[in-house]
Amino acid sequence: MWLTPVTTSPITETRQASPKSLSDAVDRDLLVRIVATKAKPPKASDTKPPEVSWWTPAELRTFLAKTAEEPLGPLFRVAAMTGMRRGEVCGLRWSDVDLDKAWIEVRQQLTVVRGAPNGGLLFSDRTKTDHGRRGIDLDPTTVAVLRTQKRRQAEHRLATGAGWSNEHDLVFTEPDGRPLDPESVAKTFARRVSRHGLRRIRFHDLRHTHVAHLIEAGEQPLLITRRLGHASTAFTQDRYGHLFEDAGSQAASAVAAMVDGAEASTGG
Repeated sequence: MWLTPVTTSPITETRQASPKSLSDAVDRDLLVRIVATKAKPPKASDTKPPEVSWWTPAELRTFLAKTAEEPLGPLFRVAAMTGMRRGEVCGLRWSDVDLDKAWIEVRQQLTVVRGAPNGGLLFSDRTKTDHGRRGIDLDPTTVAVLRTQKRRQAEHRLATGAGWSNEHDLVFTEPDGRPLDPESVAKTFARRVSRHGLRRIRFHDLRHTHVAHLIEAGEQPLLITRRLGHASTAFTQDRYGHLFEDAGSQAASAVAAMVDGAEASTGG
């Protein structure tokens, strides 16, 4: 807290004072010290977005194959093939899944607030952004995995009996139907990655992996933005711009090969 003369307004003194006048005030014992000189500007590294890592299709394929029969294997599959956030996939309900249409509606998320009731697990129908409420189409293999998950969950319910409780109609739960802790899911993911000797990435990097694969497949930025629930295409391109640039150079080569091949086949 600044110490200012009683004959002046602290707010006025602070707003109008120049560095020279502040120094003079310290010399005259009107101020104890200039607090601003102790402030440290943020480092450039502090303002950078977190590093983005992702797996190649081969690395992801290996991980999904090795974890397919584990309790969280289906959850890992859905996260990796949809780009859903950790809280979104843990909060996914069967009522938001249409297996016949191969479609998921992201309508809520499960978050962790330590110290709150129910172990700090809170459901919210507010997604991370206003665009977070979105539909995501599913590939046939993921649909099959979810059908198996639904069947196995029904078996667990019968085996557990009265101890089963899935009041939130969740797709992925503990063996007794209770909600999963998203942070525990991330820790389990890290242990599985280490156990299977794969290059280490975070659970959230499954989302980045999905984006990288979409870009590599030639998907348009607007559709990727909608699939991920980003606020804008500009954000998507800013975050993954280098991937789009790499894909662009590959696309140019592919188009050239198509054109040159067509000319060669017609004798041109």
